This record gives sequence, C-alpha cells and structure tokens, in this order.
Amino acid sequence: MHSLRKTAARFGDMLLESDPLDLVIRATLLLLVGMPSILGVEWQYQLIIRSLAVIGILAPAAGRSAAFWWAMATIFFVKSVDHWWIQDNHVFLLNWWCLTLAIALSTADPRRIIAANARLLIGLSFIFAVLWKGFLSPDYLRGDYFHFTFLTDSRVSGIGTLLCGMDPLQYRHNYDAMGLLASYKAEVQSVQLEGTPVLRMLAVVVTWWTVLIEGALALLFLLPSKFRVTRGRNAALLLFAWTTYLAMPIVTFGWTLITLGLAQCDDGARRTRLCYILTYPLLLAYLLAPIWPMLNRAASALLAGSLGGAH
Repeated sequence: MHSLRKTAARFGDMLLESDPLDLVIRATLLLLVGMPSILGVEWQYQLIIRSLAVIGILAPAAGRSAAFWWAMATIFFVKSVDHWWIQDNHVFLLNWWCLTLAIALSTADPRRIIAANARLLIGLSFIFAVLWKGFLSPDYLRGDYFHFTFLTDSRVSGIGTLLCGMDPLQYRHNYDAMGLLASYKAEVQSVQLEGTPVLRMLAVVVTWWTVLIEGALALLFLLPSKFRVTRGRNAALLLFAWTTYLAMPIVTFGWTLITLGLAQCDDGARRTRLCYILTYPLLLAYLLAPIWPMLNRAASALLAGSLGGAH
C-alpha cells in the first residue's frame, strides 16, 4: 500500500510538473482517441481522426505542430459540413478547439492564446445554452425537457426509482410506448407515459438549477479576470462537472469541458489543475459504474431487510 501511494504521488508530481501546453495537447489527443461518440458512426472520419491523434501522442513534436492541428481542424470541419444535421453539439465545440490550437501554435505565445480562447469557448457555450433554454424555449423553462428525459431515458431511471417513487414497471411501459411511437405505425398517433408528481417536481427543480448554474458559468468565464468574482470560475466549472454528469453521465461533453477548463487554468494553480485531471477518471467512473442504480439497489436491500426484521 505504501509503495502504491508513492507511485501515485510520483505520477501526480510528473503530471503537475509537466509543461502546461503539453498537458493540454495530450489531454485533447487522448480525448479524440478514447471517445467514439465524438467521432460519430462514419468509419472514415473515425479512422483519420484517431490515426492523427495517435501520431500526435506517439510523436509529441507533431502534436505541437500548427500544421498538425490545421489538418485536424480541417477534418472536423469537413465532417461537420458533411453531417451537420446529426452532429452533436460538442463536436462543433471540438472543431473550434482544434482551430484554436492551430492558430495558437502558429504564434510566439501559444499558451496565452490557448488560455484566453478556452475561457471564451466555455463562456460562450454556456451563454448560448442559457439564451436557448431560458429565452427561446418556453417549453424548456416549464420543465418539459427534463420531465420527458426522466420518464424515457434509461440512464436516469435510477434517480426516478430512488427519489421519485417510480416503479420499474412504469419505466418498462414508457420504453415500450416510445418504441411503439417510433415504429411509425399509422394507427399510433400518440402514447401515454406514466410518471409521478414528485418526478415532475424534480424536473422543474433540475431545469432551473441548470439555467442558474449555466448562467453563472457564462458570467464567470466571460467577465475579465480583473473582477474578483472570476476567482471562482474553476470551482464552479468543477462543481458543474461533478454534479451534472453524476445525474446524466454524458462523458464526451464532460471531458470536452474539462479539457477547456484545464487549458485556461493558470500555470501556477497546481491544485486546480490536479482537480481537473482527476475529473477525467471520475466522469468515466460515473459512466462505467452508475451510482443511482447502485444506491437504488442498496435502498431496496435495506428496505427489504427492515421489513423482514419487522415481520
């Protein structure tokens, strides 16, 4: 155990003492290699982007080359134009990020340009999210989006079962109903989903929490650093990642935001950089070992034990 701690400490020191620019580039390349949902289903783009990313990892000089990132940005641009109607939003964000790296590495001070643009990309992503959700989508503010998600998305069914009184049979009914609706049978024009009042209330709470924290993040990252309130921007982004992706483990978007957060982090902020680095495996753990089903099973076992004892 002692040797394991020493190895972990040495590994942490190595990460923190490495060049911040190299750390950001390697984090981006690992993101491109490891997350298939970023690349989509088109094997041609997967092959090209992953191959380039592997080259960048194995040959660090190539990864620090502006030409390398111009090539990567061009591939992402072609991919986005080719499939813009089915493109996930984080793919567009990654396209801008690759372009940022290409431009920054063409200058004499890439670290400053990367940090400034990472901050802008985070702030703009959140402000556009708030504008769309809070001002252009009245159905979102009513809680309709999260209500529908909590009723039909298996990734968050554990929350509904544990906290909102949903029964597994209700979820099965909802999944079957959505499957029937997606079958495009002429006689099926609508379906009735089953839920609980508590689930509806939770959807409204989560809706407004999302708007508020995303609005706060937009403000913190778009305000000039001379304002004291911006000192909390890293803590706010980490809190957002740790809580949001616990409920909805969308690791691809989470890792993209964490990479941008790491890129704009001050070089001297070692603890903050360490928190960003540790968030990568944390989000992966959320995906591989969803906490809500585990909590739900534990609660069911506890309840069954207490009822058995009472009997």
